Amino acid sequence: MNWKRKIWRFIWCLLGHKLQVWLDIDKNSGGPAQLQLIDLFGRIRYQGPVTLVPGRNYKELDVSKLPNGIYFLRVQTPHKSQVSQIFIAQ
Repeated sequence: MNWKRKIWRFIWCLLGHKLQVWLDIDKNSGGPAQLQLIDLFGRIRYQGPVTLVPGRNYKELDVSKLPNGIYFLRVQTPHKSQVSQIFIAQ
């Protein structure tokens, strides 16, 4: 299995108070992962397991109780971690 391509597309969108995350996974990949939302102080504001399957994976997070600011959205598998910076302004 080519773990370098495990997460080959990672897209997010903030609509209202919902953070929507799409993870497109290679057809020969899949398995357990962790999704984390981390603030600039390094505090994990959300952490939850996801089971990635080949194709498109979707997760929605309620961010209505988070203060405005910059966050890091991290997806971590046993062999790879991918991070995207997001800005929450409500």
